[in-house]
Amino acid sequence: MTEDSIVIRLGKRFTITLPKEIREKLSLKEGNHLKIVRKASHLEIYPLDDNPHKRLAQLLKKVDYRKVDLNKESEKFLFSEAGDTE
Repeated sequence: MTEDSIVIRLGKRFTITLPKEIREKLSLKEGNHLKIVRKASHLEIYPLDDNPHKRLAQLLKKVDYRKVDLNKESEKFLFSEAGDTE
């Protein structure tokens, strides 16, 4: 795995802009979800699966999907991956 290190500036309202080179290498598009993990002295950012339904299916494997609200379950999964609580 290749690692890139780049310095960016924290913008207004504490926003960050990922450089085009990084977005292209990771095939990121506007609207993708990213997971930010706070470590003791730094942050780590991970792209989440672009298709939460597919990721949820991989995790649950043997679920009768006719009885599950996939949108609701996908949102719950994304929030849990991001460390948010509702």
